[in-house]
Amino acid sequence: MKKSKHSYFKDDIRKVLLLYAFFPAMILTFSLLLMFWGFWKMDVVRTSQSENREIAEVLDQTIMEFSVFMEELASDDGLLLEDFTLAKQAEVFNGFYKINNQVGKKGELYVFNEDLKPLLKAKKTMPYYLRGENYQNWGIFYSMGQGEDGIKIRVMEDGQGDWQLILGKRVRVEDQVEGYIVVTLSSREFLRNISSKTSQTIITDSRRVVYLSNNYTFIDGLNRFSLEDDFPMGNKKIEGINYYFESSQILDQTLFVHSIRSITNQIQFFLLLGLVLSLVFIVLILLVLYSTKELAANKTTDLDKIIHGLSLAESGDLESRVNLSSQDEFQIIGESFNAMVKSLKEQIDRNQEMTKRLSNTQMKQLQAQFNPHFLYNTLDNIRFMVKFSPEDASEMILKLSALLRYSLDYTHDMVELKEDLRYTESY
Repeated sequence: MKKSKHSYFKDDIRKVLLLYAFFPAMILTFSLLLMFWGFWKMDVVRTSQSENREIAEVLDQTIMEFSVFMEELASDDGLLLEDFTLAKQAEVFNGFYKINNQVGKKGELYVFNEDLKPLLKAKKTMPYYLRGENYQNWGIFYSMGQGEDGIKIRVMEDGQGDWQLILGKRVRVEDQVEGYIVVTLSSREFLRNISSKTSQTIITDSRRVVYLSNNYTFIDGLNRFSLEDDFPMGNKKIEGINYYFESSQILDQTLFVHSIRSITNQIQFFLLLGLVLSLVFIVLILLVLYSTKELAANKTTDLDKIIHGLSLAESGDLESRVNLSSQDEFQIIGESFNAMVKSLKEQIDRNQEMTKRLSNTQMKQLQAQFNPHFLYNTLDNIRFMVKFSPEDASEMILKLSALLRYSLDYTHDMVELKEDLRYTESY
């Protein structure tokens, strides 16, 4: 049968320290790191969604308020008559400024007749794209001339580097075009809304023209959204950089709001932190293996001495002693072991002495029983031999004399073999 391999207490100490102290701490540390990673990812998603939704709601509410005003203005039958008096203009501007104050955004209002001549304008000098004589088949006028008479939206640059969101409404009376209402909103009006967000924002129209942005990575030279995906969502790695995208659309996909957040630095931080922790734990494992080996060896030295003493005692060496000075429970065990071995040796010595004495006593008792019978039988034989063979009787008397002399002279235990043989021959 194969002998099972012994385990050692010092190895068990190392295993216990690693399995129940070090490894749980390592698992807990990496679990916390993964938990923080998860919380961070959740925060990125939640924050991006919240900020994107907030910007989209502000933009949608602003456009809707101006759109309602334009619809109500278009329904005014006396709006586009030739006698568009100053009082009427003041009334219209007063209502428009109320909308400005309500939404907190400053818009500009323009009203044109069917020939694209301005009847009402917010500025003395109109933007180039509202000069009907040159742009009636282009830009917002072209959009208003297409399809239904709803609110048309275009994004255009005013020639001074400022991008405008242009709302246009065609006014039709009895299937006849009577004029146009235009409201412009500068992109600067929404800068405050996007600058306070942790995510970067790009607002585009359906033609991917950028209306407002504080991110220029995804804008090409024509001020268009350069990402191939029209509606990017989730994590994307672009040119080695990790981004998180959140997108939404308003006004039936007329405008798009893209929230962009670079997460490369955070990912690199977590990866670097994980790498550093891995290296730290590898170093700690090596240190723990070394230190626990020394610690376990020091703490189990006394135990090894006790085991060695037991091995010697098992092999029959009862003279060995275990000398300990650790002032702990192992010293008590060692002292008890020494006392046990000493007591065992004394008991064995006593048993050997008693066995020896018992043997001598039994021998002497046998001798005491043997000599009288032997003399009686021998003398009785000599008595008969004297009658029948005097010479043999004389020889028997000499042999008996030699036996008795041997018995008296050699009472000790050790006798030479030749003496014992001569004694046997005489017998």
